[in-house]
Amino acid sequence: MDDDLNTSGALAVLFELAKGLQREGNRLVHEGQTQASLELLWQQWQTLLHLARLLGLEVEADSDTDGATGELDEGAISDLIQQRQTARQQRDFITADDIRDQLTAAGVAVVDQPDRAVR
Repeated sequence: MDDDLNTSGALAVLFELAKGLQREGNRLVHEGQTQASLELLWQQWQTLLHLARLLGLEVEADSDTDGATGELDEGAISDLIQQRQTARQQRDFITADDIRDQLTAAGVAVVDQPDRAVR
């Protein structure tokens, strides 16, 4: 069975999927948006997981990127972002940093941009 299953080709497909997802994840974190729709990214992620399992690879979700927002709901997250923005405008950076740390602990990445904060 030298190359009957073309394992190297299958791994290349996995790496290409992972590379594209990583690129879009970086765009989301740094620019606050992606070039692809979230639905397409979700489908690609599911494909990556499925193919990895078919090859016998163990897949674990990274606790930092699993999308969990702890005990915070959408309204609480929005409120905290607004409070942080107000603190930044008032140059109260200690409070702004505390709020950012609270959001980060809940799994929400906050990206500061000159005119607004994006999560």
